[in-house]
Amino acid sequence: MWRTYLQDVIHLIFPPHPDVQQASQVRSEEILSNLSFTYHAEYSTYTALLYKNQQVRSLIKANKFYKDTHAAKVLGAVLGELLVGIVEEQQILFGTLRPLIIPIPSSKKRLHERGGNQVEWIIHDAPKEILSGFDYAPHVLKREHRKSQARLSKKMRHTNIRGAFFVHETRAVSKRHIVLVDDVIETGATMSDAMRTLYKAGALSVTGAVIAK
Repeated sequence: MWRTYLQDVIHLIFPPHPDVQQASQVRSEEILSNLSFTYHAEYSTYTALLYKNQQVRSLIKANKFYKDTHAAKVLGAVLGELLVGIVEEQQILFGTLRPLIIPIPSSKKRLHERGGNQVEWIIHDAPKEILSGFDYAPHVLKREHRKSQARLSKKMRHTNIRGAFFVHETRAVSKRHIVLVDDVIETGATMSDAMRTLYKAGALSVTGAVIAK
C-alpha cells in the first residue's frame, strides 16, 4: 500500500508524460475488441491495429520511449492475438515445424538510449500459453546504427536502412519459418531489409507480425 502512495506522490511532483497518462487509461479488453487483423502482401506482414488511433499511438510511444509496463502489457495481449491469427492463416506453410519468433532489433546506441528493445518488452508480455507454441531467438538478428527513419522520405528510408541488418548465428535461422515482430510499420523499409537478411541466412519463410500500421 505504501508503494502505491509513494508512486502517487512521485506522479504528483513529476507528472508522467501525456502518452504515458493516456496509455494508463487503455484496457486490454477495449483494444482487443477493436483489432483489425490485416495482411499486407507487399510487406508479407500482418498488422492488428491502426497507428492513426490516438490510444494506439500513446501505447506504442509509452512503451517505446518511457518503458511503461502497462503499455507493454496491453500491446503484449495484442501481439498474442496477432500470433494466433498468423498461425491459423499459415498452418499449411508452417506444417509441423515450430515457428521462430525474432524481434526487430535495436542498434547498440538505441538500446543504451532506451534501456532495452521495445519490441522485446512487448513479446515478454504476450500470453505465455501462446508463446509456448513458438521458439524465440531475441539476439540472432543484429542491427547497425543508422540515423532515425522517422523524418526521412520513403525513398530515403529504404536507402538509409539498406544493409543495416546481419544474422549473428546463421544456424539458428536456417530452414526455419520465422515470425518477425515489430511495433510499427510505415513504409516497410525496415521490415523488408530485415526479411531479406533472414532469407539470405537460409530462412524457409519470414512473416511479419506488427502491432500497428
